[in-house]
Amino acid sequence: MTTTQAIIKRSAALDLGAGLSARTGSRVALALGLALAGCDDDTTGPGGAGGAGGEGGGGGPPVWNAVIEWAPCADDDPAGPGVECAAIEVPANWNDPTGSSITFFVRRILREDSHGQLWALAGGPGQAGWGWAASEGGFNVLAPGLDLYMPDHRGTGDSSFVRCVSTESIGGIENCIEAMEEGWGENIPYFSITQAARDVGEVIAHTRSPEDEVFVLGVSYGTTWGHRYLQLFPEQATGVVLDSPCPNGTCDFSMAQQRATEDMVKSIFDACAEDTVCGEKLGSDPWASFGAVLDQLEAGHCPELGMSRAGFGGTFAFSLLTDTRVQGYLPAAVYRVARCEPADVEAVARLFSVPYAQEGSDWAIGLRTHIIVSEIFPEDSPSIDELRVEISQLYTGGDGPLFSRQAQDLWPMYPRDEYYGAFAETETPLLIMSGTLDPATPPAVGEPWATHYQGEHQHFVPIDRASHMVLNDECGVTLFADFVADPKAPLDTTCATAAPPIDFVGTPEDNELMLGTPDAYENPEG
Repeated sequence: MTTTQAIIKRSAALDLGAGLSARTGSRVALALGLALAGCDDDTTGPGGAGGAGGEGGGGGPPVWNAVIEWAPCADDDPAGPGVECAAIEVPANWNDPTGSSITFFVRRILREDSHGQLWALAGGPGQAGWGWAASEGGFNVLAPGLDLYMPDHRGTGDSSFVRCVSTESIGGIENCIEAMEEGWGENIPYFSITQAARDVGEVIAHTRSPEDEVFVLGVSYGTTWGHRYLQLFPEQATGVVLDSPCPNGTCDFSMAQQRATEDMVKSIFDACAEDTVCGEKLGSDPWASFGAVLDQLEAGHCPELGMSRAGFGGTFAFSLLTDTRVQGYLPAAVYRVARCEPADVEAVARLFSVPYAQEGSDWAIGLRTHIIVSEIFPEDSPSIDELRVEISQLYTGGDGPLFSRQAQDLWPMYPRDEYYGAFAETETPLLIMSGTLDPATPPAVGEPWATHYQGEHQHFVPIDRASHMVLNDECGVTLFADFVADPKAPLDTTCATAAPPIDFVGTPEDNELMLGTPDAYENPEG
């Protein structure tokens, strides 16, 4: 991993992905918490044209006369030193700009000799934007001369956040709804993707100089947010990058998406069958060997591991695969659990602790559930009992669809507008990057954008063996830097197909790091 990749990897863009529960997500996500930031000194950014305007947007003059005050963030701000903050009062409903307002909180890091802005949109939904500050050094290398803007999506972080503990039970859902009603009141319907996209476009219009370039980067749910921005502001940005695409309609956190993830995990075990060592260890059908181990866990095998059938399979799909270093070790984990010697249990526990082990903090569960059940999860989802049956038939199923379906029956959902499932009609240069081993937004999910965005200077690039958040991959870093340097130049995508085959054996050094033993499959004698 290069230094730049290591910096980028620390960013806030990892989200829960397809079908994860909030509980599982907090275990695998990076720490993205709430901290109060103060903005005391007054500096007003320049206004500018380019707002959506009117009810449907479309690039007319701004409908909102803003005074944006920037000042150093509070000393205890989670973004760290050297960051400016602005608590911006924006309309709760952009179609009624004279009505009630909410806070849209934005952090920024200014560059010397700046020639524009880079807006980094975090994922989830439910993550605040401040975690992007950890990637500041990487962006300074990849996008030199662009000021880094890190907004908190409305309902997260310092943007009118409402604390909500859990929506995994009826009681939790009811408590969360009560908290939302107390915190957001009649503005609940306006905590939507469209309104959040208006926040971004309108503030860009009021902060950019006429000669500024503007790039918008979204990762995972941030691509949903970024694409909605592009629907509303089709001509504002110099270029838009959508990493790990999550289009409305196919990226719906449903059973269909979970099955797409399962097919992708199966492809790794199919590759294992073609590998001399891996095939010898797991037999001619490694996928069936995986299923047999899951059945054994269900029957009480290897209690020392402390994992159920669902926990083991779900961890494979939604935790381990988010780290490309771990992909080749999945068959070894199955082999070791089947044997279940003390050294095996220790090795598997070590492997499972490697990716994204830091606990999440202050996840915006209310906003996450609000967005998912209103505009992402299918309106015609099967019943809870039917979902339980479907999940039980998967090796890598998660319980996210159950929680979303349960919430749908009680939640004060907002109606889906005309932008749901539609495409941005735009000639803006566009880079969409999808990892072929992305468990959260698997390749099949991004197909609508792959098919539609084929205009000049618009690129959909599947990257071999990349996982969720392609900016963690060396090729993704290269493509991003080249695109931002000149979004209208020809883009060399040869690196996207240059990944070596999955290594199912590993080196002694890597095996020691991941498993604590020099051999991926066997324990030292004695």
